[in-house]
Amino acid sequence: MIKAVIFDLDGVLVDSLEAWFRLFNKALRHFGKEEITLHTFKSRIWGGNIEGDAKEFFGRPVEDIKKIYFDGFDEFKKGVRLFPDTKNVLTKLKNKGLKVGLATNTPCKQAHKLLDYLSLKDDFDVILGGDEVEHGKPAPDIIILACKRLGIKIKESAYVGDSNADMAAGRKAGCLTIGFRIDGDKRIEDLGELLEMQDFR
Repeated sequence: MIKAVIFDLDGVLVDSLEAWFRLFNKALRHFGKEEITLHTFKSRIWGGNIEGDAKEFFGRPVEDIKKIYFDGFDEFKKGVRLFPDTKNVLTKLKNKGLKVGLATNTPCKQAHKLLDYLSLKDDFDVILGGDEVEHGKPAPDIIILACKRLGIKIKESAYVGDSNADMAAGRKAGCLTIGFRIDGDKRIEDLGELLEMQDFR
């Protein structure tokens, strides 16, 4: 029986694709690199981790990239929107007695600031950013740590994500994977479908 639902953030709870795309290109410009297209961003970067991005696209230490991301937060947040069902679904899952977690590759400091801005921080029992584990998704580290902090077994958790990296991380961890508009153990097209799942106690 599932006792906790752990979510990815970007593309699942919030619509942030274009905001991240603009911030990524801002970082490229800052370091004198050529900008990339939205198609390249979606196919090669979206859902990945900042360590890989720093090495492949910037050739710089990850801390340099995180600083640009954090310094650009005020501009970035203006382009982020909650998906319509997000707040309602999180509230109702908790009302059903489920624990709710967040496990995102977004650096911890930025994730917390974004959740504060969107008034979502209190909806989670645990919040983890990608820099709190040695390896970001698609490695399973962040999901394993989330389950540990939630006080549950991994098999008692479900992970909801929208990318291949999310589904790979969930599979490697050993939890139920729920793809948001992508194939996993289960697939949903709308967050509200989570409230009807029989796997949840």
